[in-house]
Amino acid sequence: MLHSILIENQRKRLDLPFHQLLCFVMFCIWQMGFIYFMGPSLTIDGKVSLPISMDNTTLLIVAAYAASILVMSILPQKITVLARVSAIGALLTAIAWFFPLPVFVLTILMYLHCFFCCFMIGFESATIIHHFSEKSAVKHLLAAYPIAYIAIVVLQNDIAALPFSLFRFLIVLMLLPLIYFYFKMPTDIPRFVKKSDGLPAPRRFLTGVYLLSFLCSLMGVVGPAVAAEVKHGVALSYLGCGLCALCVYALYLKTKQNPIHWISFVIIISVVGYLLLLFIDYFPAIAWLSCPLIGAGMTACSLVPLFGLLVSKEYPSRFIAPAIITIAMLAVIIHSAILEMFRNSVTLLNFCYLCIMVLTAMVFLLTEPYLIYAMKRRFVSAPAELPEEKTQEFVNEIKAEASLLPLDSLTKRELEVAHLISSGYTNPDIAKMLFISEYTVKDHAKNIYRKLGVNGRRELIAKINRMDE
Repeated sequence: MLHSILIENQRKRLDLPFHQLLCFVMFCIWQMGFIYFMGPSLTIDGKVSLPISMDNTTLLIVAAYAASILVMSILPQKITVLARVSAIGALLTAIAWFFPLPVFVLTILMYLHCFFCCFMIGFESATIIHHFSEKSAVKHLLAAYPIAYIAIVVLQNDIAALPFSLFRFLIVLMLLPLIYFYFKMPTDIPRFVKKSDGLPAPRRFLTGVYLLSFLCSLMGVVGPAVAAEVKHGVALSYLGCGLCALCVYALYLKTKQNPIHWISFVIIISVVGYLLLLFIDYFPAIAWLSCPLIGAGMTACSLVPLFGLLVSKEYPSRFIAPAIITIAMLAVIIHSAILEMFRNSVTLLNFCYLCIMVLTAMVFLLTEPYLIYAMKRRFVSAPAELPEEKTQEFVNEIKAEASLLPLDSLTKRELEVAHLISSGYTNPDIAKMLFISEYTVKDHAKNIYRKLGVNGRRELIAKINRMDE
């Protein structure tokens, strides 16, 4: 049942200590902070303004994103090495800002630093998707990332002005631990699936995750844009996001329930925030409440790399990480189109945002069981020779894997079908994998639903997930 690629890749995943995750989160603080500073009024020493063109900056950002996607697709084995080189290049350009260089040289260095900053955005997600264990990803995105959100509140210069002459010191201090992190990461990559491996893609799971990733990315773009219309709104939204992420992590530790389970409540909180926007014209003070609620929903956006990790765990394609970043770029483009469409009607624009949030909640509820099942699933296989001291450990792993399914009520074939349904495979794919007809798969599915007292795929996966709680 288990493909050797899945077992091999799962054993390569890393459980990282929190101090390494803090080093890694410096990327988010550096990237977001620098973007907030980048503009035509930028000065190095507070005296001479650099001739920064926003048109050139936009083209540079697009080129950096495109280059990142291309590299991740064609040379995934070089991601860690390129991340090291890019971070060192960014550090060198930052150090150069401390020297009395000509304005045009400083301007070129600023553009180059911007390129490194955006070029590495895809490497962050790829590192999580390819190398992190589920536990490390959750800890990073829900415990370390709130530190980044709080730092961004300061760096976006809404609460207190921070001159770039000081921020350049912070850039150096952030890049040093980031470089340390990437030099600690392995350069070998997971084994990617090929057509000859005979492992089909779980299309239901893939479709749900990609659609959910798009909507969450759109949420991550819309949230700060909406909050920017309110005084101190961006700061409130990032604070709301950070506090919400910490609450989800605390609930995960206290209740031992899968953290993905709590994200549905987070999205609902955000729906309330967007609903309040419809009444701002009548009650302007509501804006102060809506911004942190909207920010809470951005927690779902921060978990997109975890969604990609879970897909890669089930189907390790080299295109998952670049697809996640492409989806994020598409979300930015779609948001720009929405803004242009409803430029003259703020009420319609806010209603459109509310509809997006409701759609996100619906897609998440449909995809949630697959995500939770993928996160719980363990890939274990008996080795040729097992040392005596490892025997009990292996037996415990097997029992843990088996506990995901009700062995006492289903036949062996029904267990296989139930597992493949829970992994997001369609009936035709299940038939190919088990060398049976599609009609036989449907008969097995009906028997599974009848024995377990469920009415469909989603109820089946939800019941299996509950059995392991």
